[in-house]
Amino acid sequence: MPIRNAVSWSAMIAANAQHGYGREAMRLFKLMDLEGEFPHQQTIGSLIDACSADPSMAEARIIHSVIHDNGFKLDVILSSALINMYGKYGSLDLAREVFETMEQRNIISWNTMVAVYAESGHGDEALYIFSRLHLDGMVPDDATISSALAACCHSGLLEDARCFFHLSHEYGLHLTLENYACVIFLLGKAGRLADAEELIRTMPFEPREATWMTLLSACKTQRDVDLGTRVGQAILDRDPDNAGPYVLLSNVYT
Repeated sequence: MPIRNAVSWSAMIAANAQHGYGREAMRLFKLMDLEGEFPHQQTIGSLIDACSADPSMAEARIIHSVIHDNGFKLDVILSSALINMYGKYGSLDLAREVFETMEQRNIISWNTMVAVYAESGHGDEALYIFSRLHLDGMVPDDATISSALAACCHSGLLEDARCFFHLSHEYGLHLTLENYACVIFLLGKAGRLADAEELIRTMPFEPREATWMTLLSACKTQRDVDLGTRVGQAILDRDPDNAGPYVLLSNVYT
């Protein structure tokens, strides 16, 4: 192009960011700066996405500085993207700092903060943010419940997971197979194998092999030979060539 402006630079940066080429997006941003083009708010959003896909803490701080030095407004979208970016690096303090300084929050920003703590294994903090979400008058959505259940799963919080499970029905939310898997895993870990089996058989999805394998693994841990035999046979009926159930069943019998 004989002439490039902020729009064309931003389009090229966004294209690279969307396809996972984070380093190339950052390289283009630096060239854009050398040509004296001032970035748009959308450019900054693309750069944050680029850093989330291809993490580099130094570049993340550069972007945050650009936002601050150029007076960009940290709206809900940019703030949520920053929280997610810092969460990917495990910089939970910085993610929380951005969250706490937001003037306005919507359900996306709350969900992002819950998810950041859940994915980092900080279940208690994730549930604390969830409790504040309620106090702030927000109504949880499918993503909120999924993140909360993931947090419970990481931290072994069965009773909290059951509360969220029932809460989802109150709000008419749609639970996924992965949501059920979280509760099944926690029930098995707590030794409540009969409840886990009943949940598998009554959930509104065709159970996957991985779901049954979760229960079979719990049978090994809890030394329940009878249920282990039943579950192992259920898996082998579906896939008799799968070696996994044979190994687990052998461990159960041992």
